[in-house]
Amino acid sequence: MPGDGQKMGLWIGAAWQKTWPNAPMIDCLGPAPYTQSVANHSGINLNRNGERFMNEDTICSYAAISFMQQPGMTIYFVWDSAYANWFDEWATFGTTMAEDNGPKPHNGADELANWEKSVEGNVFVKGNTIDEVLSQLDGIDAKTAAATITRYTGYAEEGVDREYYKHKQYLAPIKTAPFYGYKLEVSPAQLLCVTGGLRTNANMQVCDENDEPIEGLYNVGIMTGDMYGNIYNFSIPGHNLGACCNTFPYLLGKELA
Repeated sequence: MPGDGQKMGLWIGAAWQKTWPNAPMIDCLGPAPYTQSVANHSGINLNRNGERFMNEDTICSYAAISFMQQPGMTIYFVWDSAYANWFDEWATFGTTMAEDNGPKPHNGADELANWEKSVEGNVFVKGNTIDEVLSQLDGIDAKTAAATITRYTGYAEEGVDREYYKHKQYLAPIKTAPFYGYKLEVSPAQLLCVTGGLRTNANMQVCDENDEPIEGLYNVGIMTGDMYGNIYNFSIPGHNLGACCNTFPYLLGKELA
């Protein structure tokens, strides 16, 4: 969106929100294995230097911010075949509701079959050794990466991540052939939009620089100012669709009626 609604509000005297900068809606979702519908790949994440740089157990938006700080905004994931059965279930994108809502999770055999399809489609790389996989991941420092993976597997076997203290639930060793890898380059397409904008009070009225409501002007949806923190958080129920886009407009409609 080009921001026409924001411009129209500013043209008649609306103030911009007080929080700066506006929270971006950004993600890093790719085909690499992830265990929640909006999660980052929770196995090892490496940069071009072959180094870990974060606790990988996070959601896609926070991971994307970390990825953007890495050389070339390029990330590499490496995992082994045993990882398919490390978790009881694997999420399908959209599995955010319990019971009968949304796509259903799948098992380890299905996940492994998906990896093989990605190898056949030249999305993932595969090898009988870690070195073979790393040799196919363009741009990575393979020697440092191999040492990092060895160290990471040691943490996994110990059950303690001594670098970033990731929960042991997500510390899967990388030692069972065959091995898989994937290269992710963060692109502008992953910046979906910028949230917030016009200064808005609790009654959904748009306000001026003195926080005084502008008569007859209301604001709902993702343009609602000061509703979002430092980044759009995909994993908080009711944060956007449930609040700004549904509940607040409903309450405003009742009030106006």
